Amino acid sequence: MEEQQVLPGDHLQLLFSNLEQMLEIHSQFNNLMKSKKKEGPIVGEIADLLLTMFDGPEGEEFQEAAATFCARQQIALELLKERRRKDAKLNNFLTEVEGNPLCRRLQLKDIIPTGMQSVIYFCDEEKKVHGTIPVDCATKQAAATTGKLECFIKKMTQRSITAETGTKVTPGKKRKPSKRNI
Repeated sequence: MEEQQVLPGDHLQLLFSNLEQMLEIHSQFNNLMKSKKKEGPIVGEIADLLLTMFDGPEGEEFQEAAATFCARQQIALELLKERRRKDAKLNNFLTEVEGNPLCRRLQLKDIIPTGMQSVIYFCDEEKKVHGTIPVDCATKQAAATTGKLECFIKKMTQRSITAETGTKVTPGKKRKPSKRNI
């Protein structure tokens, strides 16, 4: 997008505010997963890896990076949608890229939130399984991971709400509906 100059730099910054940092974190986690896979043909427990990623200083760094990455995406995606309708060059570029098999024929607006959706899915699945498995060390670790992920989701959601409204919303308070939403 940057090379073809189909979007201005400020819009790219809104869409991919700290992409390099997120790619670095992903790469580190991917390497940890690959090393776990080398231990044997079947990977059983990954709660320890997830807890490492979401807890402590690394977890704080990842939470902050992910919250920054997601904060203004909804605004940026709305701008992209509007600009795509008006700009044939951008529309042609995105249509071509979205046809790439690596994109699984998804539009950019559908690809960007998949990381967050995966975290939410993991939390939901862990909650379902947690009640059916006897409590042992691994289950406790998985429950701790789920707790960290829930905090992670709340922080990202909070940052997005703050970016959209331009005000800080405290977790215990609900937003007042604007006249537009009534």
